[in-house]
Amino acid sequence: VITVSTHKKHIHDDDVSTVLACGWPWETQNLAYILTLGVADEFRRRGLARELILRTLQHYRQSEPAIKAIYLHVVTYNKAAIRLYESLQFQQLKHIPEFYQLLGKMYDSYLYACYINGGMPPLARRISNALSSLTGWSLQMRRTIRRCKHRDTGSRLLLPQTSHPPSSE
Repeated sequence: VITVSTHKKHIHDDDVSTVLACGWPWETQNLAYILTLGVADEFRRRGLARELILRTLQHYRQSEPAIKAIYLHVVTYNKAAIRLYESLQFQQLKHIPEFYQLLGKMYDSYLYACYINGGMPPLARRISNALSSLTGWSLQMRRTIRRCKHRDTGSRLLLPQTSHPPSSE
């Protein structure tokens, strides 16, 4: 079962500015919110949740071009759901303490969004993503430079093996 809503009463106002690039109050109609997603125990691990989400994304891409993002909340301990959402290009945007009350106990949530139809995350999020990419690139460059320095001092630099041996010509 999957339940998706574009109705304002189901969309959390404070999430709009987290999910959309502009996040003006009147833009809530540009969001779809996955209220629930569940697969009965005996049908799990068969790709049904993936298929439900893929069909939902396809519907909004083809039939609802005004929708710029589909977002959802997931309890932080549901690692299988988190892996599924991330494999479908949902981005984790926010950690929300004590979002769910389940069986009398409070649990944290993550807010995830998948951008479609030209939708974009807020500028601050895009800058953060770019800086993270640069940081990763910078670390990789430093490691490469260190390896090259080891080579210059007589240590052996291990290069990836090619599938063909070098030509003796």
